Amino acid sequence: MQKGIENPALILTLPIFLDIKWEMKPAAYFLIVIITLLTACAGARPAPDTSEAQKAGHRETAKGNDWFRKGCHRSAWESFLRAHRHFVLAGDPVGEAMALNNMGTVYRATGDISGALVLFDEAVALHRHLPEASGLLQSLSNRAAALIDDNRLEEAAGAIASAQQVADRLKIPFSPLRVNQGIYYRKKGDFEAAKKFFETAVQTAKPRNFGQIATAQSALGNLLLDKDQTEAALPHLAAALEADRASGNLPGIADDLAAIGNAYIRQGDIIQGVDYLKRGLLSYAAMGDKKQAETILVTLEKICREADCRLEGIRHLATQYLEGPLSQGLCD
Repeated sequence: MQKGIENPALILTLPIFLDIKWEMKPAAYFLIVIITLLTACAGARPAPDTSEAQKAGHRETAKGNDWFRKGCHRSAWESFLRAHRHFVLAGDPVGEAMALNNMGTVYRATGDISGALVLFDEAVALHRHLPEASGLLQSLSNRAAALIDDNRLEEAAGAIASAQQVADRLKIPFSPLRVNQGIYYRKKGDFEAAKKFFETAVQTAKPRNFGQIATAQSALGNLLLDKDQTEAALPHLAAALEADRASGNLPGIADDLAAIGNAYIRQGDIIQGVDYLKRGLLSYAAMGDKKQAETILVTLEKICREADCRLEGIRHLATQYLEGPLSQGLCD
């Protein structure tokens, strides 16, 4: 039994007793949660002298990250679970902790906060015995995010403080932690504090880390949009879309298109707003997310009753994606 994993069977049987739900969540859920998930999954490159089991673990981790970026949570979970098994067999505690963190992120993405916290706690416990502290920082930050999702703000404050201590020790600005701090203050109703942390997250996101960039820009853009500061929100939402495209984050692209569309509608630019909302609708439909697609369709129908726009073609295409020959395959 690998040190730090008190009961490997607990991890391997989680899908059975936690009754995980794999479907996508409604829009209100994404505004608070999904913006912090883009950087939550970890993936380390194997060193040249790693064992075959470790190499297999890293291959499964890469597959899991690809599935996660497509919004395919079940497939992502299965890849991360296989990665965990390979790392256990290799006696690689760093890989084990990374896999636990990634599996927790999948649970969090599906709204199973209890399951996510079980796995984040295991990852944190394992990381505390390892010399490399960056993994501990990420796991602590993810744990804080899950507590915020669950509105356990007092506990979240303690988790944020623990993560901040590690970040201070490492002397690195960790953009995802700043996003979590921003969401914490947003939930407490402190707009200015939230805005300050989101702005810091944007400034400290690593230049080529598109997940961090999209997360920070989306967080700030959506906050400004919610406060009817539409003109200020649009550049950040556009930057999030650009970063999500660069990383291939399909759910993020759909969310960004919908947010930009809503921003233009609020500005009174119906033509641009409808265009972006149509693209967002088709993005959700192409992923098989019927609930989100139907939500945008209702919005478009209301707009087009008063404006000169037609929806016949969009309805037809969305139906083909959701119910026609293309309705299967993205997550197969």
